[in-house]
Amino acid sequence: MYKPVHPNWFYSYVDIPNLEVIRQELIDLVNAGESGVRTNPTAYNISKEDVIENCQEVVKYLKEMQLLDKFDRLLITKKTTAEADGMVHVDTYDPKYLTQSLNIGLIDYEGSYTSWHSTDIKVLHDTAQFGMVPDRNFAFIEVEKTKEICRLYYDKRAALVNTTILHKGNAQQPNRIICGFRFVPDLSDEDIKRMGIVKLV
Repeated sequence: MYKPVHPNWFYSYVDIPNLEVIRQELIDLVNAGESGVRTNPTAYNISKEDVIENCQEVVKYLKEMQLLDKFDRLLITKKTTAEADGMVHVDTYDPKYLTQSLNIGLIDYEGSYTSWHSTDIKVLHDTAQFGMVPDRNFAFIEVEKTKEICRLYYDKRAALVNTTILHKGNAQQPNRIICGFRFVPDLSDEDIKRMGIVKLV
């Protein structure tokens, strides 16, 4: 069943010191070539080990926020395909996994946005049929069966976003790249407060 967590919270901006240096470290890591596991045509993972080895300022920030142990991987997302543009999704069907992502625009992200959508439909298309790992299944539905309710336009700021509400990436630039920090287990209320977010409304 589709049941979002924090259904009235879509995103919060996060003030990350030294963000431009962090952004450049991540761009350099992406430009070094894909080394992660390919999850779909427009996204792939970069391992925690690769980040630790190559991104000193990223590691420094995660340590300061006491999040290095929970940091699991980076998800790198490129411009969506025409087929994906017709779908909205949740990152995991079971919302107890992966409820948030810390997103940073890396390349040609200005003007792109994440949109969130509402629907009365409770059963989504489950990607278990494609052999996805059960506890990490994403699920999707046709965008025309939904109504857009919120947008986050990417700028130079980082943002913590809700991945349990149906959403999709929207990009005009063909080389647009955004990265998302994924945490396992999910961020606690205390973690989120250390990041400067008082409350997920």
